[in-house]
Amino acid sequence: MIEQIAANLRFGFALSFYRTTQGAEIDVVVSRGVQVILAIEIKLSNKPTLSKGNRVALEDLGNPPLLFVSPTVEDYQMEKNIWVCNIQTLDKNLKKFGVEKLV
Repeated sequence: MIEQIAANLRFGFALSFYRTTQGAEIDVVVSRGVQVILAIEIKLSNKPTLSKGNRVALEDLGNPPLLFVSPTVEDYQMEKNIWVCNIQTLDKNLKKFGVEKLV
């Protein structure tokens, strides 16, 4: 999954992860320079949930948009600044945040 995200990023964007010793974490952080553009969580559940650790990590990162990638059938907005998509629509959703590779 991470390889697919990386393959679809525009030049100049970097991937990393975020984890604290207290357990706050984000699976994939997309940044450009020091600016965090997008946080991505990869979930196996059809109904992903945002954990307390995810919320803390998002706050630490400056509250970037969060994209859950899961096996869900349809894309939807979970709450303000948080979306859920599936692997088939990942490219379209990366485009929404301006980080997709230009063809």
